Amino acid sequence: MSFRVNTNVSAMNAFRNLSVTNTEFSKSITRLSTGLRINSAADDPAGLIISENFRSQIGGINQAIKNSQDAVNYAKTAEGAMDEISRLLRDARNLAIAAGNTGTLSTAQVQANQSQLDSIVASVTRTAQQTQFGTKKLLDGSSGVNAAVTNGTRVAGMSFSGSLGGAVVGNSAIDIDVTTAAAKASSLQTRVIAVADVATASTTTVAQAGSFTINGQTFGASATDTYG
Repeated sequence: MSFRVNTNVSAMNAFRNLSVTNTEFSKSITRLSTGLRINSAADDPAGLIISENFRSQIGGINQAIKNSQDAVNYAKTAEGAMDEISRLLRDARNLAIAAGNTGTLSTAQVQANQSQLDSIVASVTRTAQQTQFGTKKLLDGSSGVNAAVTNGTRVAGMSFSGSLGGAVVGNSAIDIDVTTAAAKASSLQTRVIAVADVATASTTTVAQAGSFTINGQTFGASATDTYG
């Protein structure tokens, strides 16, 4: 039997086989602990791609279920408030009918009914104004308004087109600086006058009649329109 100095081939082979066995043992322990056959791309590259696609689909379905549950809770919250308002209105109707019996009721009793009616009106108003799901009001009329909330610090420009006193040129882009928070306009005419204020000189009337378009929404103004 021959020997080599500082090299034990048999020991090296034994160590290599032990390392392979240890690696496979670690994979088996990982699969047992996670319950998954594929834990990394090294286990099955093609299978990992398929499993990740399935995982993303399952995640989307789970989120859709959560969205549906949120919608149910949203509707239940509104339904509970509407039930309370309906009960209050029924009580108000009963009080109104009772107050019509002037033959048996005294002035103090009629006044007591009126005080209760005032309380019912206040309760209905308070319920309509304060009922909300998260931060969204449900019964004050704002939940049906579709609006996009824009961070004023990220507004770079708006698309203007049309003609209004020669100030707005067709198919041109106008940069704007947002210095104050936006406020809800009271009417369409108010919005027209507000934009006219930007597009024309600072006078009390619009310079010329015309129309213009802001991000797809067309507005019109006449020479007799004023703004403040």
